[in-house]
Amino acid sequence: MCFQELIGVALDAGVVPFGDIFNLTRARDAMNIPILEWRDVKDLPSLKSDQHVKDEEREHLGCWSTRPGNIPNPLRVSSVVNHLKLDISYTRAPTEARVNPSDGNDDHLVFSKLVRYIYPKRPLPPPNGRYTLMEKSPMGEELLPDKHMTCFDFLYYATSSPETFEWKFSWAPAWTMVGKHMHFTDRMVELASGYLARAFGAFPDRLPPVSSNISSFQSLIQGFDFVLVYRRSYAPRRFCLSVLGYTRRLLNPFIKV
Repeated sequence: MCFQELIGVALDAGVVPFGDIFNLTRARDAMNIPILEWRDVKDLPSLKSDQHVKDEEREHLGCWSTRPGNIPNPLRVSSVVNHLKLDISYTRAPTEARVNPSDGNDDHLVFSKLVRYIYPKRPLPPPNGRYTLMEKSPMGEELLPDKHMTCFDFLYYATSSPETFEWKFSWAPAWTMVGKHMHFTDRMVELASGYLARAFGAFPDRLPPVSSNISSFQSLIQGFDFVLVYRRSYAPRRFCLSVLGYTRRLLNPFIKV
């Protein structure tokens, strides 16, 4: 479980449930893993509700912070935590789990190094014999990480190898093991089709087929999807080439496959 805000989502969008964007039923079947959202097991307020959560309604929970050693405080996303009705204490993830443990500014953690400390069955003992609380909860609770459910403040910099920002690479497990099973919900596909039809001045049923699989972002980065759109639609050639050129300029600094 991770409490970070969605990268690229406007702050005024509020809380965006993962299952409202991605088809989790399809992902569960494909990966044969019981993926749960907090709303599947807890009663949560409406996404449009601005009602203040009472202290007695909050659950106390101990979680890990992945913030670098030189940053004293965890990352707290109040909009998400308040919606989930939680009160969280944070403990810093072991330095030994970092890509470069000697660098106090190193953001990156390696999953294979981290899992030995969080595995629920006989995890590795703390490197120094005990974990020190990083920051108590807003309600004053001082809980070490929960033994039954692992939670983090931020996992953007987590990696499965010594290679940092590995999601730039086509071999990254994020794409090959998970991303390829993540398809957008029918509602998201419907919205995207409507916007594309408006942009190209075409009827929705005349649009070229577009994959709903998130891993197609790899080919999108290379510009292949836009080339297909140009070749198989009635959109002006200048418009397609403009979109393709802009996308490449925008994403080229991050491409390395």
